[in-house]
Formats: sequence, C-alpha cells, structure tokens
Amino acid sequence: MNVNKRLSEINKELNIFVKSMRGKPFDTKKDHARALALVRSIRSVLQGGVSQEPHRKFYEGEPVEITDEMIERNLKGIEEARKNLKQRRDSSDNE
Repeated sequence: MNVNKRLSEINKELNIFVKSMRGKPFDTKKDHARALALVRSIRSVLQGGVSQEPHRKFYEGEPVEITDEMIERNLKGIEEARKNLKQRRDSSDNE
C-alpha cells in the first residue's frame, strides 16, 4: 500500500471518528476538547502543516518604562479588588 493510500485511509478513519463523536458525545467537555485537539493535530500532520517554529505567545512591542507611580497605582487597584472580593464573600455568606 503506498503512502498516499495510507494517508487517505487515516483521514477516512478520522472522519468516521469525528462523526461518531457527534452521535455519542463524551461525558465531559474537557475530554471532548482533547479528542478534537488530537484530531486537529493529526490532520495538520497529514496536510504537512507541522511547523518547526514555535508559536509566539506574546506581543513583541516597545519596552515600557515602569515607574514607582505605576507600581503604587497597580498595588492600590489590587488592594481595592481584594476588598471588593472580601465584601462579596462576606455578604454572600450572611445570606
């Protein structure tokens, strides 16, 4: 059996698997997502879409100068958020 024939058979089996997933879904969404990710990865390999270059996760922009004022403002905002969360927890516990 030549390579193209094998690849088409793999693709055919993937299609059958995806159709069966629609008919009989997984118990959890997490398992369903993992299966779909596996199918997507296999299809990308079959199509030759494997890239050696890793995906960039962060935006590469100009460096930002961090000042003491920015740090104080951020710490103040974090403290306010903590107070709000604590108030919400306390009020929901009292109900």
